[in-house]
Amino acid sequence: MKNRLLIHGFVMLAALTACSSDDDSQAPVNDTPKLRQLTITPVITRATLSDVGDILRGSWSNGDAMTYVNFSTSVNNTHGPLVVQYDGTITSFTGTVTCAYGDRLAVIYPATDTFSINSSIGKISGYTIDLTGQDGTLATLANRYHYIYGEGTVNDVTETTATATVSMKSLLTVVKFIFFDEKNDDTPLNVSSMSIIYGDLSNGYPQKAMVDLTQSDVHAEGEAQESYRNHNLSIILPNATKNGVYVALLPGGFPKLGDTDGRLSFTITVTDDKGKSYTGKAKAALVEGEFAVAQINVQ
Repeated sequence: MKNRLLIHGFVMLAALTACSSDDDSQAPVNDTPKLRQLTITPVITRATLSDVGDILRGSWSNGDAMTYVNFSTSVNNTHGPLVVQYDGTITSFTGTVTCAYGDRLAVIYPATDTFSINSSIGKISGYTIDLTGQDGTLATLANRYHYIYGEGTVNDVTETTATATVSMKSLLTVVKFIFFDEKNDDTPLNVSSMSIIYGDLSNGYPQKAMVDLTQSDVHAEGEAQESYRNHNLSIILPNATKNGVYVALLPGGFPKLGDTDGRLSFTITVTDDKGKSYTGKAKAALVEGEFAVAQINVQ
């Protein structure tokens, strides 16, 4: 069986820089945590994604939101919403935040209010991302599965306002899958569903991942619970398409399957618009933050 996997392109890691004024850039004397209107700007990540050849181009729009967590205030791990201020590739997010000069902040997209709590100290330790329910479309992936994490520092405060400088990154790999019947590999299959697993048919694929906020270098780690790991990651499209199935996948090597070249083995099953099933195999190294295009022959 002929097998091909073409991977190219990348998505830019987002960077945020803060605006500061000439008058208010100094840390206040004896500054204490208090409610302030926090602004993070500009934000160059994305809530809406469009496929432009080798990259995903993103923009924000009205209603998009992130969640902040403040790890430094005297109030244990205050958190809440930050909302977009205007449409565009570059925008500002703002919200009412309990903060002080120098506080360490985390920002999370999509917004969440569900966190894991370290019971011994009563503080936030992390949160869970969920890969189930994907429908293969770029719009749904952008709104619900394009998990982005950032952290930084409050660097400019007044009595009522604050700004922050935050660096951000995508936690997952986004893959655009295009499938071909190896007996007729000139025309892509019109795919209505697909499922993906690690290695052989019994290995499954982790359905969820934990983001551990207590680590200095934050990544998405696949949860090892059997109920997550031993199930296929299933994608059911709203409409059959030949133009590519977009899927958010966990990067890295979970579980370890013994590959010596750094790549993981996958088995992928697809169903076309006539209900016929096909199976193919591929090997690839999934890199955090990358956009990859995979063309796969199935039989």
